[in-house]
Amino acid sequence: MDETILLVEDEPIFRRNLALFLKNEGYFVADAGGGAAALKLMSSSTFDAVISDFRLGNRDNGLDVLTHFEQCFPGKAKILVSGTLTNLKRRCESMGALFIPKPIQLDNLLIKLKSLLAKQSAKGKLAPASTTADADAGHQWRAKVRQKSDTLRRKSENLQRRIQENWLRYSIAQEKMRQLLARQ
Repeated sequence: MDETILLVEDEPIFRRNLALFLKNEGYFVADAGGGAAALKLMSSSTFDAVISDFRLGNRDNGLDVLTHFEQCFPGKAKILVSGTLTNLKRRCESMGALFIPKPIQLDNLLIKLKSLLAKQSAKGKLAPASTTADADAGHQWRAKVRQKSDTLRRKSENLQRRIQENWLRYSIAQEKMRQLLARQ
C-alpha cells in the first residue's frame, strides 16, 4: 500500500493510537490536532483519504475539514467520525463522505477505508468479462478477506484495550496535575 491518509483528531492519545494502527496496516499517515493544522497540511501535501473527528475543539469542525479536503482533492475518500448525538450521517452522505459513530471499531474502520480506496482506484476502469476463474478468484478473495477481518478484529480489540489503558493513565496524570496546581 502506498496510500496517504490525513488524520484529524484533537485528542492526542486517540490520534496517536489511530495513526499507529493505520501505519501498522501499511498506510502513510499525516496527523493534525485541529482544523487549521489540517488545512495547512492539505495545502502542502497530497492525500488519498481523510479521517476527521467532528468536534475539533476550535472554531473549525470535521465538516469544514471534509469540505476543504473535497476542494483540494475532489473525489477522494472522506470519513467523519463523531460521538455526538446529532444526525451527521445525512450531511456526510450529501458530501460524498462516510460517517462512522464513536466508539470506533478499528476493524470496521479499516474495512470501510479499504473499500473507499478500492472504489476510488477502480473509478474509470472497465471491469473484465466474468469467467469461472474469476469466480474462483472471488471466492479465494472472500476467504482472505474473512481471515483478514478476523485478524483485524483481534488487533482492534487489543488496540481498544490499549486505548482505554492509555486514557486511564492520561486521566490520572491530569488529575495529579490539577491537584499539584491547586496546592500552589
